[in-house]
Amino acid sequence: KIFAHGKLADMAGYSLNLKTLRWQRGCKTKQMEPSFLPKPRMRFAAERYGRHLLVYGGHGEDDVESEALLTLNLVTLQWQTAEVVNEPETFAYSPAATLAGGCITGGVQIAPSGVRPIPKFDIICLTPAIQACEPMHAACAVADEHDDADRVDRPE
Repeated sequence: KIFAHGKLADMAGYSLNLKTLRWQRGCKTKQMEPSFLPKPRMRFAAERYGRHLLVYGGHGEDDVESEALLTLNLVTLQWQTAEVVNEPETFAYSPAATLAGGCITGGVQIAPSGVRPIPKFDIICLTPAIQACEPMHAACAVADEHDDADRVDRPE
């Protein structure tokens, strides 16, 4: 049963200190405790978008369809649900899909009768709030003067 077993990702943000090579869960300060933590899931798609990680789909023990598209701010390690301008053309939700270049392709439908692949090709159009690079929180800011190439500018 390929889609029925496996360990769920807890969806907490982690950062690696490159000097000590130690992982840290979440932000260092208590001021930045996560206000939202997505439900654990497996077989989700992920892609870096500027200073965010876009996460689509997956499945788990709880209903994760209400959290179909998420963003993780890679500076603050804070999650939020992403808002999109457009509606999906086919299959509003598909676990095990692929996310690349802002396009969601493929995936499966899981039903009591079994798992079947689905034809899906949707382009994600994010709202301007996600497209713009959010300012860094001072408590979690890291030295990244050389990271200007990763900034996402809001279209005019």
